[in-house]
Formats: sequence, structure tokens, C-alpha cells
Amino acid sequence: MADGVFRRAVAQDVLEAWRIITDAKALMAAQGSTQWNDSYPLPSTIEGDVSRGEAYVIETCGRLAAYGVVSFGGESAYDDLSGAWLVETDRYATIHRLAVAAECRGRGYASAFIDHAMRLAAAEGVLSMRADTAERNEAMSGLLLRKGFVRCGKVCYPGVARGERIAYERLL
Repeated sequence: MADGVFRRAVAQDVLEAWRIITDAKALMAAQGSTQWNDSYPLPSTIEGDVSRGEAYVIETCGRLAAYGVVSFGGESAYDDLSGAWLVETDRYATIHRLAVAAECRGRGYASAFIDHAMRLAAAEGVLSMRADTAERNEAMSGLLLRKGFVRCGKVCYPGVARGERIAYERLL
């Protein structure tokens, strides 16, 4: 099981978080997924996550093992789900941009991040946790299913090349 401290990311984490995202982009590309590419996410995406207070990390031995976003602000793309959510609510949390440092992969950090995110969401009183991923991102799809998420349909991010994503939800 992954060890480490789950905490809100701070400005000093941006460079290390960007390294994690860059490594994840390379892995995804090698696996044939175009979900993340040269134009997304960017360092400014990470900076925005941190400044909004939505970025979280798992830190172990003075290094970041995982980076991701836990948002409580809703996701506009989720308003046009082709399918059905498990619960119709405006009070849900969303996981975005979850990535694990290359040297920490396979040690349970992504699973631990989701566990922490669900506890955080439950403490905020939300009814469910939602996430989406590209069809070809089998690692994330498999992780979400193992964590009890249910495939609810598809969402589309307008203006994003190949912006269709598989949407998942788990009741808390």
C-alpha cells in the first residue's frame, strides 16, 4: 500500500507536479492515448489548479508521488452526459489530472489518491465522486472500476480534439 501524506498542493509543488504530468503524457502517448498532448495539460494548467486550491499531492520522503485535482465546482461538460448519472445532483466532486511519478508507479499511489479524494468529498457532504477519461486510457478506466466507480456514459469537451470521454461516478 502506498504511504505518504495527502495534502493540498502549494506553489512550490508546481515544478515537480509538472514533471509528473510530463512523464504521464509520455506514458499515455506510448500506450496510444491522445488524451493528454502538447497542448494539454500545460504548466499554466497546474498553476491554475494550485491557485484555485483544487490541486492535491501525495508526498513521500520529501518528494511528490502523485498529483491530481479534486474539484467541487462542477464540470460543465458533465451537464450534457450521453447516458445517465447514478444520482442527479449539483453537489459532486470531480477528479481530474491524476498522475503518479514514474518512479512510484505500481505502488498504489493512484488508488490511494482516489481514496483520499473520496474521504475529502464525503467530509464536504457531497453525494458522489465523478471522473472521466479517454477510451484508450485503460489504466485509469480500470482503476476507476476497481475503486467502485460505474461507467455512466460519455461526455464531450467542446473545442478539444478527440474530446469525447468516458464518464464514471461513484456514490459516497
